[in-house]
Amino acid sequence: MEKKKLLPLERYLLRWIIYPIPLPYIITVLLYLSLEFTIIWWILEKENVPFWEYSIPISCGLLAVNSIAIFTINLSNLLKNSTKALQNMLNDEETEKKGIVNDLLERNIYNSVIPIVILIIILTLSALTFLKTGIFFPSSLVTILAYIASFLIMAFLAFSIAMGIGIWKFIYEFRKLPIKIQILHPDNMGGLKKVGEIGLRLSYMTSWLMIIYSIGAIYTPYKNIAVKYYGHLWIIFAIIFVVASFFLPSFSFHKALKQEKEKVLDHLSPIYDLVLKQFLKRSIQQDFNWNIEAETIQKLVNILKFFEDKIENINVWPYSRPFIRLGVIVASQVLVFLLQQYGSHLSQYLFVK
Repeated sequence: MEKKKLLPLERYLLRWIIYPIPLPYIITVLLYLSLEFTIIWWILEKENVPFWEYSIPISCGLLAVNSIAIFTINLSNLLKNSTKALQNMLNDEETEKKGIVNDLLERNIYNSVIPIVILIIILTLSALTFLKTGIFFPSSLVTILAYIASFLIMAFLAFSIAMGIGIWKFIYEFRKLPIKIQILHPDNMGGLKKVGEIGLRLSYMTSWLMIIYSIGAIYTPYKNIAVKYYGHLWIIFAIIFVVASFFLPSFSFHKALKQEKEKVLDHLSPIYDLVLKQFLKRSIQQDFNWNIEAETIQKLVNILKFFEDKIENINVWPYSRPFIRLGVIVASQVLVFLLQQYGSHLSQYLFVK
């Protein structure tokens, strides 16, 4: 029996706290979320710390951790269900037989080395941030627990970053294989919809986490308010990561789809010329019937126009256009907030001597 493949976060944590419970994973995570809120509320009440005063950063932290759990399991299931479809995209049958798709998944996504390295980096940067900013609660116990929770939240972030980088690497290496691009495929993405789905799930995750972590960074009760911008640097990092998650995984597929689209359109152009030449050639013959010939030509032109319109409307980015627009809007709104917060300081630094 083949061993079930697990992503690093699943392997180290989720399989012990979520998978043993015989309920749909989303319900299990929601139950944990309710339990976590209850425990935190009880601790704050016991320490005489007003819960609602700190509800925003607490909510963001809990939503971040539990959202990453949901996205991880969801993406893991998608990868398991997509392996065969990804193999079918390959041109060379021998490449399929070698199970190279499984090898790429194992090396880039299921590997534990990258997550451990990123975990160390993120926790180190988090420690440096907290050394500068500090965290303040009107209770020493709650403050200690807040530090522990913050490092746990950043650890989950590290695993999500590692998952994103692994998917980028997988898609980049997968594109180097002999891929079949079917320009008239019903998915309107050249037959690459499954790759787009994987990239899209990653983009959903990064966009949502950008919102949660950004709000959390803004409302965290920093001890040293004067240097809170160190905490806000994570928002800049989040924006960069979201933009990268949109474009890096699928850029090579974008180029391939665009080239294939232009190539097919280039082939259509001479056919139009051929139809026109044949029509003119027939028009000087004695048995030429204008009505019949014009109707035949119109049918040919309509067919060519149908294919031309279909090819023109192909989505050369394997994503849905509305979601790309949504991601741009979200990132721009966060960027506007940062400019409002720090625009005056930046202008003074750049233009005032």
